[in-house]
Amino acid sequence: MLNFIKLNAMKQLTTIAATLIVLFFVQCSSNSSDPAPSPPKPVAESIKDADGNVYTTITIGGQVWLLENLKTTKFLNGDDIPGNIPDGYYSWATVIDARKICPKGYRPPTDLDFNAMVSFYGGTSEVSMIRKGFRPAFLGYYNSEGFTVFLNDWGYFWTTSESSAQGSWAWLMHATEPAVKAASKKANGLCVRCIKD
Repeated sequence: MLNFIKLNAMKQLTTIAATLIVLFFVQCSSNSSDPAPSPPKPVAESIKDADGNVYTTITIGGQVWLLENLKTTKFLNGDDIPGNIPDGYYSWATVIDARKICPKGYRPPTDLDFNAMVSFYGGTSEVSMIRKGFRPAFLGYYNSEGFTVFLNDWGYFWTTSESSAQGSWAWLMHATEPAVKAASKKANGLCVRCIKD
């Protein structure tokens, strides 16, 4: 009889121990850090420029950006964009023109806009924006001497923020390098990525 009681007690202790082990692992699993959030996904919208080009949007840290570089050859009012810069590149004067180059409801970004987006991704020391969802097109820039520089290497994007009387701030994006802020001559042709008002 005594042996039966001891055996029964041992079974109960074994069951309790097993239950505690299961609870421990369940608790540890529930306290594990959540997986990193997935990159933002593009949203297909009927955003059109003055030429009728259609753009996709992406939301980054509360900002809504066009996912593609601006392609228009006309201002929003239908006027042709003047100058001898190739399509897809724009002088700073064109970027800030009152006739507007971005689709309705959108505008060229300020330096603060770009800085907020880059900061959302961890700052300029982080890896390239292409891995984060911004997807820059690496078209380099068209300089005032008439040459395309850093084509297929860097993407140069205007801001509306002046750095000096002759220059304005631009943001440079690379496939593997961190984002860089630099001043560019206003006469250079850079790309534009519009942001929602």
